[in-house]
Amino acid sequence: MKHIEIEISEIKLIEAYKVEEIGTIHFYLGKGPHEGEYQFILKDGIIIKSYAHCYNSNGITIGRYLNNEKRITLIEKTRYKINNS
Repeated sequence: MKHIEIEISEIKLIEAYKVEEIGTIHFYLGKGPHEGEYQFILKDGIIIKSYAHCYNSNGITIGRYLNNEKRITLIEKTRYKINNS
């Protein structure tokens, strides 16, 4: 596991990625995040990836928290995967 510290002011953009499998049905139970990972794009162009299951003390994912409280732009993207079973 990698530990990286960055300044919040250095984050330019947050991308939230969700993976959808074509040909399957998705059920979202509980309060888990719909996205699978976040990518934090820094002002100098460096991209840092983080799982979406990182929460703050109020149960809000780190990407949603930074979007709501620190007003950092959050873009939601979907990747599609073909289910070959």
